[in-house]
Amino acid sequence: MVRRLTSRVNYTERRRQDFERSLPDSGVEGVMPSVEQIALRLETQGQLARAVSQLSEPHRTVVYLHFFEGLKLTQVAEQLGTSSSTVRT
Repeated sequence: MVRRLTSRVNYTERRRQDFERSLPDSGVEGVMPSVEQIALRLETQGQLARAVSQLSEPHRTVVYLHFFEGLKLTQVAEQLGTSSSTVRT
């Protein structure tokens, strides 16, 4: 289940990157994103939040701590009081 979610996140990230590459480069740093970029980002975030909320515990906690909080899997394991091999699967 975690692998499926990870592949979905990777797909969404690739889709976002492809979209951003298709935009003309303004050459200006710090330019506000377009309405389309904001809409795509919000859509992606909503899909991701729904997918994560449908996970059972402890999968939801592992995904949240690793992908949203940026903890390494070993840190997640320590925080949950379990082995890192259990967290990886």
